Amino acid sequence: MIESRVPLAHLAALTDTNGVFEHAEFERPRTDHGYCLDDAARALIVAAREDHSPESARIAAVCFAFDCWGFSLTSRPGTVGCR
Repeated sequence: MIESRVPLAHLAALTDTNGVFEHAEFERPRTDHGYCLDDAARALIVAAREDHSPESARIAAVCFAFDCWGFSLTSRPGTVGCR
């Protein structure tokens, strides 16, 4: 098994079943600030580069779904979204 290069504990704490919270106060997510599309995209990159642990897979799946949803809201007619 490949050891994770980046500790994912904080990123995992900021990720719930919907996405990545935009802000944190120390180790706690600031849920009142909501989610952020570009943070979810960066989190997806970090999780995808890591080992294939259940935690990195969970983060990647949540972020991919959130990014696809966000992209579908911003896509112009005739462009291809996530499918």
